[in-house]
Amino acid sequence: MSDQYSSRPTFVSLVERYQTGMMLSIKVDMFGTDSHLYIPEQAVPNLVPFIDKYLEWEELARSRGDQLDKEIGTTQGWGAFKLKAHFFSGNVDRHFLAIRQCALGCFGGEGDEEFYFNREEAEVLRGLMVDLRDGNLKMLNTDEVYN
Repeated sequence: MSDQYSSRPTFVSLVERYQTGMMLSIKVDMFGTDSHLYIPEQAVPNLVPFIDKYLEWEELARSRGDQLDKEIGTTQGWGAFKLKAHFFSGNVDRHFLAIRQCALGCFGGEGDEEFYFNREEAEVLRGLMVDLRDGNLKMLNTDEVYN
């Protein structure tokens, strides 16, 4: 069970979806299959405060030795998907931000994917979201470079 929360090779890219705008695409190599978490720029105003809440709770839980399993909030994701943020303690010293990408109301159905971020990873994710919101991420056209 613990390897579910272990680091996996992860890649982040900026993608533009036709008529839906820009989004972060986070691809996690699950050692055989890939999972993708899509964070559209429209979700960022809600997700950044969710990450801030996780960071606040993580510090408090670590200092008190608490273990929690608590929902932070849900927001609209890309298309029919919702993004559900959750605080999850692996033990008294390891606390994770879990983001579930799900359809049909986030009831834990088949096809729902959950992505786990430790404190450092959550801070990096927050920075990427702020950069997306502020227009500081640029798409690189490699075809112009490698012609």
